[in-house]
Amino acid sequence: GSGKSTTSIVWAAQRIRDGLSPSRILLLAYNAKAGETLQAKLRDAIGAQAAARVWCGTFHSICWKLLRKLQPEDPRSQPSALFGRGSSDESEDQDAVRPGQLLGPALREARLDVELSDVLGLSSLAREACIEILPVYARGGAPLMEFLLPKFDGMSNRAWDLATAISIYEEVRRKHGRIDYTDMLTAIHDALRHESDWVKPVGGMFDACLLDEAQDANLIQHRIFDWISRNSKVSLKVGDVRQSIYGWRGARMDLFISLEGEAARLPLRFNYRSDCSIVEHANRFAGGSPTWHIGGDAIPGPKAGRDAHAV
Repeated sequence: GSGKSTTSIVWAAQRIRDGLSPSRILLLAYNAKAGETLQAKLRDAIGAQAAARVWCGTFHSICWKLLRKLQPEDPRSQPSALFGRGSSDESEDQDAVRPGQLLGPALREARLDVELSDVLGLSSLAREACIEILPVYARGGAPLMEFLLPKFDGMSNRAWDLATAISIYEEVRRKHGRIDYTDMLTAIHDALRHESDWVKPVGGMFDACLLDEAQDANLIQHRIFDWISRNSKVSLKVGDVRQSIYGWRGARMDLFISLEGEAARLPLRFNYRSDCSIVEHANRFAGGSPTWHIGGDAIPGPKAGRDAHAV
């Protein structure tokens, strides 16, 4: 309730009033609902025509847009390559192929006793944690196994089956020329990482970049934002580590905390949503400089600032 989203929009609107073209601004939201909120507030602040020119959306939608803009001939950039309905605003075909239709038979053929949802979910988590998915039998799968074992309390047989299933999912997507949500991120991430020629224009596309809810962004998202914004005139990460709730989904709030001392800190100290009693209780509960435990490592929290105040 401190007005983070509103402040973000005012920040973007001021850049435009200062003469920056809306098409040179990037606003990245954590999920679709947050993206819709930012877009609605942006339209109210600068008008629908200017707002439509701002690059505003989720990581997936922005990466998909970049892929289609910069690699129009790449098979991965075609709507027909997307898995399932809802993979993007342009994939509404009722006959679209879903992952289970291709992966299910392959898993049954391999006689793996795994849940399809586990394979899809853990595959995304691993790739978004920048774990390289290698064919388990052909080239070994040590990085993936190291990633999976803690999630199953050291049950190596269970982890091995899932590692094998995940590598099969990689092969199935490549064989059938299909991509999923996470492939939208990895296509841009890998191209930026290896400085591929086709993605080099991204480094000069934006003069102002903002990442909303930065405490809930995962490793691949932080990397993509940092690479895209490194040549911009100004970049801003907005977030609150005390609101981080997606560690189970790969959120890396330690990367947000690590900005302490490296970037200017602009605290929002007033709460516009709750009354004084709630704000005072929150201040007592979250007071001091906490130590966060991430992956078994103790990470110092942000330095304590002034308490929040109700308005």
